[in-house]
Amino acid sequence: MSVPVEQPRQSIWATPLSALGKINWDVALLVALLLIAALTRFYDLGSAAWSHDEAIHTHWSNDLYMGRGYIHNPIYHGPLLYHATALAFFILGDNDFSARVMPVLFGLVLLAAPFLFRQWLGKRGWVVTTAMLLISPVVAHYSRVDRHDIYVEVFVVLLALAIMKYLAARKTNWLYFAVAMLAFAFTAMETTFIFMALFGYFLASAFTFDWFNQRMPASKMANAALAAVFGLPFAFLAVILFILEKFGLWRDKHTPEGESAFDVAAFDLLLVLGTFLVPMGATPLFIKYGFAGINRLFGAALTTDPTDYAAVASIQASGLALVFFIVASAAVGLIWNWRKWLICAVWFYPIMLILFTTFFTNPAGIGSGFVGSLGYWISQQSVQRGGQPQYYYFLITLPMYEYLPYLFGGLGLLYILWRRSWKRAALFAGVAAFLAALEAYIWFTPGIVQPNPAAADAGWLLQNFPLFGGKDSLQAANFTVLLLGFLMPLFFALAYNPDDESTRFPTLLGVWSIGVLVLFSWAGEKMPWLNMHLAIPLSFVAGYFMNDVLRADWRALFKQGALWMALLFTLGLLVLAFQFFFGPAPLSGTPLDDLAARSSAIVAILIIGACTGGVVYLGMTLGLKNALRVLLVTLFGILALFTIRTTASAAYYNKDMATEVLVYAQGTPDVPAAMREIAELSQRLCAGNANDAKIQVNCENGKIKVAYDDDSSWPFVWYLRDYSNAQFYGKKPGGPFDAEVVIVGDANEAEVKPFLGNRYFKRQMRLVWWPAEDYKGLTWTKLFGGVDENGNPAQGFLQPENFKKIVRDIWFYRKYSYDLNSWPYVHRFSLYVRKDIANQLWQYAGVVPQTAVEDDPYTKQFVNDLQASATLTGSEGGFNNPKNMALGPDGSVYVADTNNHRIQKFDAARNFVKAWGGQGSAPGQFNEPWGIAVGADGAVYVADTWNHRIQKFDRDGNLLGMWGAFGDVGEEYDSNLMELYGPRAIALDKQGNVWVTDTGNERVIEFSPDGEALDAFGGTGARHCH
Repeated sequence: MSVPVEQPRQSIWATPLSALGKINWDVALLVALLLIAALTRFYDLGSAAWSHDEAIHTHWSNDLYMGRGYIHNPIYHGPLLYHATALAFFILGDNDFSARVMPVLFGLVLLAAPFLFRQWLGKRGWVVTTAMLLISPVVAHYSRVDRHDIYVEVFVVLLALAIMKYLAARKTNWLYFAVAMLAFAFTAMETTFIFMALFGYFLASAFTFDWFNQRMPASKMANAALAAVFGLPFAFLAVILFILEKFGLWRDKHTPEGESAFDVAAFDLLLVLGTFLVPMGATPLFIKYGFAGINRLFGAALTTDPTDYAAVASIQASGLALVFFIVASAAVGLIWNWRKWLICAVWFYPIMLILFTTFFTNPAGIGSGFVGSLGYWISQQSVQRGGQPQYYYFLITLPMYEYLPYLFGGLGLLYILWRRSWKRAALFAGVAAFLAALEAYIWFTPGIVQPNPAAADAGWLLQNFPLFGGKDSLQAANFTVLLLGFLMPLFFALAYNPDDESTRFPTLLGVWSIGVLVLFSWAGEKMPWLNMHLAIPLSFVAGYFMNDVLRADWRALFKQGALWMALLFTLGLLVLAFQFFFGPAPLSGTPLDDLAARSSAIVAILIIGACTGGVVYLGMTLGLKNALRVLLVTLFGILALFTIRTTASAAYYNKDMATEVLVYAQGTPDVPAAMREIAELSQRLCAGNANDAKIQVNCENGKIKVAYDDDSSWPFVWYLRDYSNAQFYGKKPGGPFDAEVVIVGDANEAEVKPFLGNRYFKRQMRLVWWPAEDYKGLTWTKLFGGVDENGNPAQGFLQPENFKKIVRDIWFYRKYSYDLNSWPYVHRFSLYVRKDIANQLWQYAGVVPQTAVEDDPYTKQFVNDLQASATLTGSEGGFNNPKNMALGPDGSVYVADTNNHRIQKFDAARNFVKAWGGQGSAPGQFNEPWGIAVGADGAVYVADTWNHRIQKFDRDGNLLGMWGAFGDVGEEYDSNLMELYGPRAIALDKQGNVWVTDTGNERVIEFSPDGEALDAFGGTGARHCH
């Protein structure tokens, strides 16, 4: 055997200067793109108002930075963001700019990631992918706010890189890197479970395909189908066979002696990543479903809520379940390769433990992290938070913002299959079109998943398949999205070839991009920031596709007229779009106007015809393949320019405006404006510059005193962090105010106003707002027009004039029928400034008299001490955030013990009688009952808030009936009266009818005592009665 001779290493001093000066153009281009990204991402970073969620994130991060600690709560996702933001505060101080620095830095890492994929994306594809991520409206917007999504996406993309690198070369360091990325992803956000399900599916199907292909090489299509459908269950079987083989209890006859069929890279990744994923995924599932079986079999009372640790027995059982799955997984890993697995564990568990426990200061973080991460979001699946329709991503957000990767990613998926065979691409396109049509029929036809107003039923699917439909029509509609999930195994079967490694990466991209579209549409919570998880894999697919499109001799094509073809195509397309969307319609005005419209249309037709003829002529010169290449590049460029405009609007110009669908529960510009006024007052009053030295001012550390309530706390808790004498008074103050400024949310205005008296000047401002959501509840009639359920003519969104108006006004200009000052989807607050100091601000000068303010007589009548006539102590465990109480006709007192999920009854002497309920959704159980009322006959009515229903009991707690199910009716406040959205309060009138505040639907509904819907009033915005 010949031994290669090692060449001596050349000294750098012996290297020619010409070689040292050689430019690596790939690196230079990456640096240039990252510089552009840094300049645009850091520009004006801290000026946008804080959203509701962002205020929570930065406030908790500031607590950690200030030494007040951090306790992980899965409601607010993983701990990584809070530690990263606290680190930014440590380096740069806590301010509006530093709070958003880390998302920008992680966004730059994300933009650099395609460079690491260049061996698969190609030298052009990685540039296209990075450029698409640079100009992406969703990525740009959400890498400039302090949210979790950008963090998890970085680690998920790098995990995909590690998977591809390990599959290509099987170098152990990439296995360790994959485990580390998995750990960081789990500490960032729970969407990691979705990504791991998709990556796990790809690895399991690839391993299964290879397995069957080695044994049945002649049945490749059958093997592909088996792998695509049964890949995941076969992977579990393979692990069992592997263990049996290790102990000599089984041997594969198709494998030569001394070798193992499991000694392949895909199985390594499956087993190693699985041993760390299984404890976090299996434990909460076992608690939810396994404990239920244990309770039935043995009469135990273990919790089936993975986030409920009220009972010691439940904590112990949950801990034992977690330990069991960790030990079992570790045993499998040690059997596989004890040395490598231990190194992986040293990477995974310290990262998880350090961050979830905040450097071991919060031991409970072990449970909330390892069990609660998935457990909480399992419990939230049925809540359908946001109430977005199942077509939210498919038809609303992606076409509005990410139309470039949406279109070219879709074309890229077909191209991946076309490279193997045009028949495969045609089959996939045909099935996709059929499923899309089927989904549209299911979604938009009343009576299938949507309620049918004419028949007054809940929908065919919900009536006949309640297991799949869940509790409400929205859940049933979301379930039907899984029909589109068939496209993922179909794509895998058509794209993957175990004998061709070049099919591995595009197959992974296809599974990833199709999978996120389906699973995020199926998930109960659909929010605008989750669009990032859809846009990124689609951008990778588009980059992969465009790499091959751009692979041509462009100099030769230009000589043959490619540039003229591109210009003619662009001109024709722009004229067509301008004429359709902006041109005047014939027969829409005076004869002179009509003549102008006809003339304009004729000129447009002539130009379009000439451009079309030129494109066809030049296309014949170039050939079909090159002509398509030129047209695709031209279309890509046009859409890229429009995308840059969309990004400028979404991430900069309208970054905190509700005219953007990406803006959700967003603080309005009024909030920082109010803070600037407060800061100016502080500067003038606390620096000894007040006009009247006799004014009494509460100054501390150069800041005036500001009082705020629980309805305005987010985002003001962040803005007031430096106001050491800020006063948080909850829903109602304990006495009259002396603060210079009082902030009151609309919900508490009536309670707080008596404590303000006539001593304050009021300005109403906007606190948080939401985008318009007229797209909810679409039907064929709402889309194309016709006759509505009442027999009246109805206009459709897609009728030409309406469609033009929507695209022109909303999609292009972000203009709505109401302006921002009268925006209906807003929550307001009032800024109260003490009259004696209000003239220190020019905004109030001349409005407030300069005379001294008389004492408010209310302050003299205020009683500081009230003596309780009776105290209710409740049953064992007492009360936990009781929201309401009611008095029975016999003097009995009923208390809604909200966070204990029960009702407690006391007799007329205030002695405890009984309690009933318990957390759950079964009849007689509650999920945070907020409201309670008692009728003249002693019947007890309970607003079972988060079960979205009303329950009726007799005076002893026996269930008499219940009605209601979850539903978000949008602006149709007088429709679907049996659909409730978090009912909060309940009252009875003299006739015994039941009045319910359907809070989430912003209406009040009147029911009969037996639950028959009688009437409703209210609705969203100032246009309706409140």
